[in-house]
Amino acid sequence: AGSVSGSVTALTGAELNILSELNIRVLDQGDPVEGAVISVDGAVASTDAQGRLSTTATARQVTDSSETLGGIKNINLQIGSFTDFVTWDSTTSFDHTFMASRISSGTLDEWLVLESQWSPYFLDSDLIVGQSGTLSLDDGVSLRISEGHTITVEGTMNAGDATLSSTGQGARWGGLHLGSLTSSTIDLSATSLLEASPAVTVSHYGQLTATGSEFARSSGADPLIVISSGSNASIELISSALYDAGSGCINSFATAGHLVLSDVSVSNCNGVGVWARQTHLDVDGLTLSGDMTHGFELTAVTGSMNNIDASEFTGTGYIGWLESIDGSFAVSDLNGTVGGMGGLAGINNRFIDLSEIQVTGAPAIDFDETAGIISGLILNGQGAGTAFASHHGRTMDALIVEQMIAANYAVAIDLHADIEDGSVAPIVFRSPDLLSSVALSADHYSARIEGGSIIGEVAASGDIQVNLVDVVAEQTSAFDDAVIIMWTTFNFDAQVNSMPIAVLFEIDTIGHDPEHSSQSEGTSVLVEIPTSVAVETSTTILASMDITATATGLPVQVMTVNYTAGMNTT
Repeated sequence: AGSVSGSVTALTGAELNILSELNIRVLDQGDPVEGAVISVDGAVASTDAQGRLSTTATARQVTDSSETLGGIKNINLQIGSFTDFVTWDSTTSFDHTFMASRISSGTLDEWLVLESQWSPYFLDSDLIVGQSGTLSLDDGVSLRISEGHTITVEGTMNAGDATLSSTGQGARWGGLHLGSLTSSTIDLSATSLLEASPAVTVSHYGQLTATGSEFARSSGADPLIVISSGSNASIELISSALYDAGSGCINSFATAGHLVLSDVSVSNCNGVGVWARQTHLDVDGLTLSGDMTHGFELTAVTGSMNNIDASEFTGTGYIGWLESIDGSFAVSDLNGTVGGMGGLAGINNRFIDLSEIQVTGAPAIDFDETAGIISGLILNGQGAGTAFASHHGRTMDALIVEQMIAANYAVAIDLHADIEDGSVAPIVFRSPDLLSSVALSADHYSARIEGGSIIGEVAASGDIQVNLVDVVAEQTSAFDDAVIIMWTTFNFDAQVNSMPIAVLFEIDTIGHDPEHSSQSEGTSVLVEIPTSVAVETSTTILASMDITATATGLPVQVMTVNYTAGMNTT
């Protein structure tokens, strides 16, 4: 071996061969590894008792007719299922040391520290960290685990900026399993769990905390994180990312434990981003993006979900699906773009609590058989589709929607129920701002709109009543026994010698058929009076109203007030 710089001229029949030397050494935590298989561009040999292997290659060959230089060669190491590789430019000699530090399988009952100087490590069978054991991975450590094998933590595991992955070539290890003891603890900080299927399994008790970590590349039908039925563990993910899952990123079912997500991103989950049923959730900061079905699918959960960024959501389903929510779960501060099926949707919710929701696209909101309260809606249309849909409702409890803005849709509000549904509690909209071709379409589903602004048609069908209180719709259509009534709130006040007194007010309208009568008692009362009543064949307008005031010991007072649009209502 050697080198010659500059040009070389070989005379007729002459030949110059310069060789480069390769020296390989394989160590297991400083100890030589005998019998490690080394392959150099297909040529296979094994290390000796000192863990060494040497060979040569042509670095430069000059003949009287040509000159050939060495090139890039692949050097592969294999010890069982563990593999590693490095490249060698054979124009020069090369010395390389492979680290292949084997971790003993079985039960660990002491403190084992994996140091970066001996990395990478490999594990070719299952490892149990016993109750008295501790497994620590220092920053810079790479631990590779064979196909299907797991690390179960009954004691303590902590890892820094380390990587736990498979042995490559499409293999998937079995992930971390939180143990069966309440003291079982896994603490990850800037740790990468890759190519595990699933990455984390929680079946019993204990605590898992992951900060600044990543979970990626499960396969087949496995999510990245599985929290099993009957478990009671505390799981907390902070500033972490989950992506490229086999079938969903987080799956939690019927657990008595606690799942906390803080500034977590999920993407390309190939299933539901966060799927939870009968779980207590505390989410503050969740980013949804990439290929998935629903961003989140939650059934009978408790807790809260805040600060959801779904602006780059491209799933085939909904941003979020809520089912069987019973008043102990709230969603707030969500900003997103609809998926293939829509924005937020759900069914069979006795009481939902949504606030500060902004959705672009259609349908933005779509709930069936749902009651509760929704406030602070901003729905941005793109010229077509429906902004807000509620179907079938509930018999006893109403859905109340406050401060809703919906613009640039074909239909702002779509309500539907079937005759077979029986009595459905009217839906209530407070101070909406609606700008659509059809502001409200109600089919067998009564509604009440209080204040706000309506630009667009209000249409109703079936034996229902749509009440527009202190808001005007310029175009109304009523069909099949539907009634659309516009109401104005009047303030009635009674005084004697400029002092307010309590009286009984009786108000009778003139101009409707049939007329409307109402009573209210007090010193100063607010009373809703129908100013317009539209049915399929006609519309009547309030002409005037007779007001009778009765108080004990005082003469009855009667006043007739003529009605005109925009009049003083006090």
